[in-house]
Amino acid sequence: MKIERVDTILAGNWLYFLVSTDSGITGLGEAGLWSYPSVAGQMVERLRGYLLGKDPLAIEHHWQYVYRSAHFRGAAIHAALAAIDVALWDIAGKVFEAPVYQLLGGPVRHKVRLYVHIVGDSLDQLTDAARAAVRDGFSAVRFNPFDGQSPDLRQDALVSAVIECVGAVREAVGRDVDLCVECHNRLLPPEAIALGAALAPFRILFLEDPIPPESPVLSGELARRVAVPIATGERLHNLEEFRDLLTGGPVGYIRPDLGLTG
Repeated sequence: MKIERVDTILAGNWLYFLVSTDSGITGLGEAGLWSYPSVAGQMVERLRGYLLGKDPLAIEHHWQYVYRSAHFRGAAIHAALAAIDVALWDIAGKVFEAPVYQLLGGPVRHKVRLYVHIVGDSLDQLTDAARAAVRDGFSAVRFNPFDGQSPDLRQDALVSAVIECVGAVREAVGRDVDLCVECHNRLLPPEAIALGAALAPFRILFLEDPIPPESPVLSGELARRVAVPIATGERLHNLEEFRDLLTGGPVGYIRPDLGLTG
């Protein structure tokens, strides 16, 4: 069995990668660089010549070859590599007639808890969305309390605005529902520490991506200083970066994006 065709499929901000083999089996992967799908698509196109005619089941070899032969690192390269990796695992699952999790060692659990991301243009809309999520059966909601907040707010005003939002959602859903607070890398480390202290009484499940991901070690170290669990990792690319993150400190939740890590 050989790879005979590779195609990219652009759907809005999402880029998918379809690998076709001479046996008729296909595999589908996704590039996680969702803000810049055309950039990841160009990288996939650069790898087309390497992939054609290759054995699609030599998954680890292809990952290592592409990773080690690249002169640079970064999201575009790793998004393309991840899309290829996932597509080839999809093919392997079809060849061996087994789900990919079985090929990776089998299940370690039989169900996965989900949260839902809620939005609202006002505090009333956000709390209404939170109540609706609970009615739908979700036991955790995630939201971004920074939506609509001016980037020029000073630390005290910023923390106060976030606390007002989190407090309203907590009151709306009660204590039996976990809150996940998304930051989108909005904060400086001192702001994250101050916000974490203010959020501690609400017993949130996690504070997600409080600071930019330039330094995994710094993100890990921040986890030692913040009074609530930190969730991060969706912008990291490889095992080495996750190692640095965990070396830095006790991050509460690791969030790899398969569209960047494979």
